[in-house]
Amino acid sequence: MLALLAANAYLGIEDANLNHIYWLLLAFFILAVGLLLIRLIGLLYAARREKKASWTTFYQLAKTRGLNGPQREVLAIVARQAKISRPPKVLGSIQLLDRAIQKAQDYHEFSEKQLILIDSVRKKLVSSKVRWTANSEERRQLERANCSWNAKMVHI
Repeated sequence: MLALLAANAYLGIEDANLNHIYWLLLAFFILAVGLLLIRLIGLLYAARREKKASWTTFYQLAKTRGLNGPQREVLAIVARQAKISRPPKVLGSIQLLDRAIQKAQDYHEFSEKQLILIDSVRKKLVSSKVRWTANSEERRQLERANCSWNAKMVHI
């Protein structure tokens, strides 16, 4: 390699212009940084969209469960203060709801009206009935009897 560099002056070949190589490397670096920024913005946008979709699902499920506007809002406050990652899960599990209420009370002081609403939400979610249909995603087709007790049959 050194012999080739020494022969350049003798053969009339110009030395390599390293400025061109530096500019090329700088262009690649700028391109890589730009692509990383675009990817980061895309990830942030997707996370925001997923969070918005989760809250939309939460409000739709809460409305389906029979919660009125103030009850939905106080339950949303509980879910936000408890930092629940998937708010619709609060509507599906009473244990998770109780833990979220305890956690939210550590961070936020609820008023008397909000505590009454939280209690009414809990009672409504505990006593909500599951309507069984023929298309309830069960592999076995079972007939359901009309009954006020919320029972589910499981085959062993």
